[in-house]
Amino acid sequence: MTHNKLIDSLKVLLFNTFRSLGYEVRRPKEMEQVMGLVHLPIRTVIDVGANVGQFAQFARKKFKNAKIYCFEPIPEAYAKLKEWTEKDGHSLAYPLALGEENKRVEFFVHSDHSPSSSLLRTTPLKHHYYPFTKKSK
Repeated sequence: MTHNKLIDSLKVLLFNTFRSLGYEVRRPKEMEQVMGLVHLPIRTVIDVGANVGQFAQFARKKFKNAKIYCFEPIPEAYAKLKEWTEKDGHSLAYPLALGEENKRVEFFVHSDHSPSSSLLRTTPLKHHYYPFTKKSK
């Protein structure tokens, strides 16, 4: 069974199980995904591990007047992020990871799926469920 078919089968199983227990399972609307924050006067958004700016672009649509600060250590992803922030004009990109100490650390870039890259090593279990994390540099 492929990874996608397995996930789909699990979703159906969970949906039916919760439904039989009297619960409704539904995908949250965009408004609920930002926990109602769009009603607040958000002026600053910090996107840590911004990759190519997926969340920053979503945040821009919801918080039109906010200044968005994006941090991304992967050079290839940072280059695309930087292009977007320059077009946006109210966002800034920084080519680094954020942490509680000012130091250099080893970073694991997943060649097949850069959004899953991390400061943490992947485990065999993660490789099993997420094969795109196997190849890293």
